[in-house]
Amino acid sequence: MDSNPKTSFLNAIFTYLCYFVILIVGYTNDFIRPETSREKHRTGYAPLYGNFEGFYSRHVFRKVRNCWFIPVTSVPGNHITIMERITLDNGRTFRQFRFNMTLGELKRLVE
Repeated sequence: MDSNPKTSFLNAIFTYLCYFVILIVGYTNDFIRPETSREKHRTGYAPLYGNFEGFYSRHVFRKVRNCWFIPVTSVPGNHITIMERITLDNGRTFRQFRFNMTLGELKRLVE
Protein backbone atom coordinates (compact mmCIF):
# COMPACT_ATOMS: atom_id res chain seq x y z
CA MET A 1 0.00 0.00 0.00
CA ASP A 2 1.51 3.32 -1.10
CA SER A 3 0.92 6.18 1.31
CA ASN A 4 2.16 8.90 -1.08
CA PRO A 5 -0.58 10.59 -3.06
CA LYS A 6 -0.32 10.44 -6.82
CA THR A 7 0.62 13.66 -8.60
CA SER A 8 -1.86 14.64 -11.26
CA PHE A 9 -0.67 15.02 -14.83
CA LEU A 10 -1.70 18.70 -14.87
CA ASN A 11 0.37 19.49 -11.74
CA ALA A 12 3.40 17.76 -13.23
CA ILE A 13 3.06 19.68 -16.51
CA PHE A 14 2.76 23.05 -14.74
CA THR A 15 5.72 22.24 -12.49
CA TYR A 16 7.93 21.45 -15.48
CA LEU A 17 6.59 24.50 -17.33
CA CYS A 18 7.49 26.83 -14.42
CA TYR A 19 10.94 25.27 -14.15
CA PHE A 20 11.42 25.70 -17.91
CA VAL A 21 10.40 29.39 -17.68
CA ILE A 22 12.89 29.98 -14.84
CA LEU A 23 15.66 28.38 -16.93
CA ILE A 24 14.80 30.43 -20.03
CA VAL A 25 14.74 33.68 -18.04
CA GLY A 26 18.10 32.77 -16.45
CA TYR A 27 19.75 31.96 -19.78
CA THR A 28 18.35 35.18 -21.26
CA ASN A 29 19.79 37.10 -18.32
CA ASP A 30 23.21 35.48 -18.82
CA PHE A 31 23.06 36.29 -22.54
CA ILE A 32 22.18 39.95 -21.94
CA ARG A 33 24.59 40.45 -19.01
CA PRO A 34 27.46 37.97 -19.47
CA GLU A 35 29.69 39.59 -16.82
CA THR A 36 27.59 38.04 -14.06
CA SER A 37 28.22 34.54 -15.38
CA ARG A 38 32.01 34.60 -14.98
CA GLU A 39 34.16 34.36 -11.89
CA LYS A 40 36.58 37.22 -11.42
CA HIS A 41 40.15 37.17 -10.09
CA ARG A 42 40.47 33.39 -10.32
CA THR A 43 43.60 33.05 -12.47
CA GLY A 44 45.67 30.04 -11.45
CA TYR A 45 42.84 28.42 -9.45
CA ALA A 46 40.28 25.80 -10.34
CA PRO A 47 36.76 27.15 -10.92
CA LEU A 48 34.50 27.12 -7.88
CA TYR A 49 31.43 26.04 -9.84
CA GLY A 50 30.75 24.16 -13.02
CA ASN A 51 28.80 25.91 -15.75
CA PHE A 52 25.35 24.63 -14.85
CA GLU A 53 26.07 24.59 -11.10
CA GLY A 54 26.90 28.30 -11.10
CA PHE A 55 23.90 29.06 -13.29
CA TYR A 56 21.56 27.07 -11.02
CA SER A 57 22.82 28.71 -7.83
CA ARG A 58 22.51 32.21 -9.31
CA HIS A 59 19.18 32.00 -11.08
CA VAL A 60 17.14 29.20 -9.51
CA PHE A 61 18.29 28.41 -5.96
CA ARG A 62 18.90 32.01 -4.87
CA LYS A 63 15.39 33.00 -5.93
CA VAL A 64 13.56 30.31 -3.95
CA ARG A 65 15.79 29.61 -0.95
CA ASN A 66 13.80 31.95 1.28
CA CYS A 67 10.89 29.52 0.91
CA TRP A 68 12.98 26.64 2.28
CA PHE A 69 15.22 28.33 4.86
CA ILE A 70 12.74 30.13 7.10
CA PRO A 71 14.13 30.32 10.66
CA VAL A 72 11.77 28.99 13.33
CA THR A 73 12.06 31.00 16.54
CA SER A 74 9.82 28.98 18.86
CA VAL A 75 9.55 25.48 20.22
CA PRO A 76 8.06 22.77 17.98
CA GLY A 77 4.32 22.35 18.26
CA ASN A 78 0.99 22.99 16.56
CA HIS A 79 1.79 26.68 16.24
CA ILE A 80 5.26 27.99 15.50
CA THR A 81 6.74 31.45 15.32
CA ILE A 82 8.95 32.27 12.36
CA MET A 83 11.28 35.14 11.62
CA GLU A 84 10.21 37.24 8.67
CA ARG A 85 13.18 38.40 6.64
CA ILE A 86 13.76 40.75 3.72
CA THR A 87 16.47 40.86 1.09
CA LEU A 88 17.80 43.95 -0.60
CA ASP A 89 20.28 42.26 -2.95
CA ASN A 90 18.20 39.65 -4.84
CA GLY A 91 18.51 36.87 -2.30
CA ARG A 92 22.23 36.96 -1.48
CA THR A 93 21.73 38.06 2.12
CA PHE A 94 18.69 38.35 4.37
CA ARG A 95 17.91 40.79 7.15
CA GLN A 96 15.47 40.41 9.99
CA PHE A 97 12.27 42.30 9.21
CA ARG A 98 9.81 41.27 11.90
CA PHE A 99 10.62 38.83 14.66
CA ASN A 100 7.31 37.48 15.93
CA MET A 101 5.14 36.18 13.12
CA THR A 102 2.98 33.10 13.59
CA LEU A 103 2.34 30.57 10.86
CA GLY A 104 -1.30 31.68 10.73
CA GLU A 105 -0.24 35.24 9.94
CA LEU A 106 2.05 33.90 7.22
CA LYS A 107 -0.82 31.92 5.68
CA ARG A 108 -3.03 35.02 5.71
CA LEU A 109 -0.30 37.01 3.94
CA VAL A 110 0.08 34.34 1.28
CA GLU A 111 -3.66 34.01 0.63
